[in-house]
Amino acid sequence: MFYNNIKFQFANNTFKQIKQLFLTQNTVEDAYTKQYLDTEDLKLSQNHIFISLDPDQHFLTIEIPQHHFYKQLENFQENENIADFLLENKHIRTHKKIYKLLSSLLNDSQAPLISFIKINQKVFKYIYIEDNLEIEVSLINSKSKIHNKNREINQLEFSHKIGEYQDFIQYIQSWLENYPIYFCQLSAIQQFTVENYPDHCYPIQYQKAIKLDQKYTAHHAMQLMMQNTLQHLTTNLSALTTNQFSPEHIHQTRVAIRRMRSALQSFKDWSQAIDPNWKIKLADLFKHLGTTRDLDVIRDELIPQIELAGSHPIQLPQTQDNNHSIHLMMQDKATTQLLLEILAFSYQVDDSHIDSNKNIKKLATNQIEHLHNLVCKNAAIFNQLEVEKRHEIRKKIKRLRYSLEFTAALFDPKEVSSYIKNLKPAQETLGHYNDLCVAESLFKTNVEQDSTLLFALGWITSEQQHTVNQAQKDLENLAKHKFNP
Repeated sequence: MFYNNIKFQFANNTFKQIKQLFLTQNTVEDAYTKQYLDTEDLKLSQNHIFISLDPDQHFLTIEIPQHHFYKQLENFQENENIADFLLENKHIRTHKKIYKLLSSLLNDSQAPLISFIKINQKVFKYIYIEDNLEIEVSLINSKSKIHNKNREINQLEFSHKIGEYQDFIQYIQSWLENYPIYFCQLSAIQQFTVENYPDHCYPIQYQKAIKLDQKYTAHHAMQLMMQNTLQHLTTNLSALTTNQFSPEHIHQTRVAIRRMRSALQSFKDWSQAIDPNWKIKLADLFKHLGTTRDLDVIRDELIPQIELAGSHPIQLPQTQDNNHSIHLMMQDKATTQLLLEILAFSYQVDDSHIDSNKNIKKLATNQIEHLHNLVCKNAAIFNQLEVEKRHEIRKKIKRLRYSLEFTAALFDPKEVSSYIKNLKPAQETLGHYNDLCVAESLFKTNVEQDSTLLFALGWITSEQQHTVNQAQKDLENLAKHKFNP
């Protein structure tokens, strides 16, 4: 199970308090020094591969978080070539994807791997047992020197061993009630590396296809959709909590939340266990992620077109940048609580919510046809609609696309491909229309301070009219091509 181990982080000033609690339990304490190795050009860490050597050099540890791969490799001989040892190791060779990845990075490297980060760790562990529930709880204190400054990271890790998954989550929630912990799946070595090397960044998770089966109950299918969106969300959200993220981390977090909201809206009747408040809370979280992507589109795509049309050089107007507070929102207790609630729903095995009489292919078909009709209802008069109505259609067509992607495996691939081919132009045109509206609002707010924006506003008005007419044609074309599973 993907979330059998859940990791949290907390501020250093909370460490003593949490450590005291551990010392009241039957705690096992260990201390380690990990010497992390890399090629001279740091190819391994840039690809999120971390290799450490124990002080006595009896074994190597290889960690590849993106592939959920962690392995201690024994029988390493002192002065042995590490690259050769890794590529010849039977455990590595049995994992074809891992072996291929390492081969591509190490085959040309005859030079010995060099030390690039040293981490001192103290780990406190105890086993929580109650009734049929068993959880391993770990407190991990990691220290390293970054740019000649001592740096410390404190984490809590909960490992589900035995018992109901919902009880596992409830136990974690009891910690959340008492301590300021927040969700962060990134390891200490990942965080220290990004801090130490500015050209490194955290992995970016993109959406992956989901394969539903007609045999699944509606409840189980809904769980799989939420699992899929959680896997898209949590890697990117973890980067946001560290306050060292890229615009793409923000964008993919927004996309993951949109997909999750679409699933909860389109398939809300597929399970009685869905909390209607999740959709509301996700919408609120989405708002706090700012307009970074919108501004990137204006700067990188629209402004060059406006200047090419004859405008003087345009300086993107200053806006209130809320990127500095994003990490605080991601660390907020309410955000962590929401994630835990959705995790509990997504992975709990509970027959009480299952209705085996529902045919999910039929249910999915009905929902896609319903959304298609909503999107195309006013296709012939799209250019006469109010701006707000146009935006409603834009949002619905996005939900239609996500809903079809969630359930695509239930249908003939050729039909899905054909339908998306007709849907995509309308979605892209409406997306461009939204970019124009965002730019128009921004420029209107600043035109009194910058008269060069008058030309830009005139260009935007003309482009909007052209885009509205094109969107109407695209929607009319989509209306002619209903989804026929």
